Amino acid sequence: MRYITGFKESIQKSDIKEAKKFLDRFPGETDETKSELINELALAPDNAAWDLLFYLAVEIKIFDKEIYKQIIQLIMDRAHLNFKFAVILYETGNIKDIKGGIPLMKYILSNSTDQYIISETIETAGKEKILVLVDDIAEYIYYDNAILKEKAVKALENIGSKEAIHRLEQASATIKCDNNILNTLKRFGSEKQPTVEKTIAAEKK
Repeated sequence: MRYITGFKESIQKSDIKEAKKFLDRFPGETDETKSELINELALAPDNAAWDLLFYLAVEIKIFDKEIYKQIIQLIMDRAHLNFKFAVILYETGNIKDIKGGIPLMKYILSNSTDQYIISETIETAGKEKILVLVDDIAEYIYYDNAILKEKAVKALENIGSKEAIHRLEQASATIKCDNNILNTLKRFGSEKQPTVEKTIAAEKK
C-alpha cells in the first residue's frame, strides 16, 4: 500500500515533516491501515518515534477508541524502554490513560536520573492528584536538587491528602525544611507549624 510504504520511506529518510503529512491523513484511513502504521511506529528509531507518536497522540484527534488504545499501549511499551515516551502520555491530558500508567510513573520516580522526565512525572502526579505516588514524590524533598524539591512540594500541595501533608510535616522537622515547605504548611493550617518555625530558627543560630 502506497500510504504505508510512503510513511516507512519518510522514517527511513528521517524526514519527520513528511511523515507528519502521512499522519495528517491517519484518521481517514481504514482500521487495518491504521494498525499497520502503528506497527511501523513500534519499529521506528526512538527520536523519530517520539516526535511522531507525540504528534499522533496529542495533535491529531483520534475518535476510534480501539485505535487510540493501540496508540497509548505503544507509548506505554516504548516508555518502559525509554522513559522519555512517558511525557507523551502526560501530554495527552487523558486522566484515565495517565492513571493507567501509574506503575510506570512509580518506576520512573524510583529509577530515572533525567531531571526533565522526573520533573514532568512529579508535576503530572500532582496535577492529577495521584494519591498512591505521595511517598515516591516526597522522597525528592530530600534530594540535593532545588528544582525537583520545589516540584515535589508543589505536587504534594496539589494532592492535598492527609498523607501528603504528613510527609511535608515530616520534612519540616529536618534540615531540608525551607520557606517553601513552611509556607505550604501554613496554607494547610498545619498544627506542626510552630514546631517547624522553632526548628528553622534553631538551625540559623
